[in-house]
Amino acid sequence: MQHRDWDCSESVELNQWAELLRHEGNLKRQGTGKALKELLRSIAQIRHTAVHRLRTNLRGLEQFLADAEDLARILGVNIYTQVISQMRIDAQSTLTELAQNKQFIQLQLEKAQEEIAKQRAELDQKEQENLRRMEREDKRYRAMAGQRLQQALNLVGNFAIAPESENMALDGMGGDDVYPVSDDDSNLDHAEQFEDCSES
Repeated sequence: MQHRDWDCSESVELNQWAELLRHEGNLKRQGTGKALKELLRSIAQIRHTAVHRLRTNLRGLEQFLADAEDLARILGVNIYTQVISQMRIDAQSTLTELAQNKQFIQLQLEKAQEEIAKQRAELDQKEQENLRRMEREDKRYRAMAGQRLQQALNLVGNFAIAPESENMALDGMGGDDVYPVSDDDSNLDHAEQFEDCSES
């Protein structure tokens, strides 16, 4: 640190520490976990994600906490190892609860969608029934209107036929069956009257 003019370890960015430890460090790990080179690369990614506020999924967050705990254990900082371990346990519990809640909400959503689909099908069926009923009513009313119109036309036709019949009857009364009184017959009657008077 003095060679690099670093006042304290906190003054160095995490990704620089990861790079330094990977090339110049003498860290050794025990067990069969992740390789040290890969672990340090993950630690550098933690810094990059935090600084640039990148989104990460649940699996990525769990992996970051596990790698941080692993690094603290390699460095032999027990107090930070315990803190990070507890943080990881709490995060896992929270993430598990979050996943369960998400699954529960998803089930509720699917159930609600099924109910909505059922109601939509019922509404569609009612709509079709109403359309068929309206179509039947429309046909019935059109038939009734047609009958009324036909009756009205027949009534007008009857009124038109009646005056023609009356005119024909009047024409028959003024025909050959009526005989006017002629002037000749009247003169004969007067002559007979005069003859009767002379005889008396």
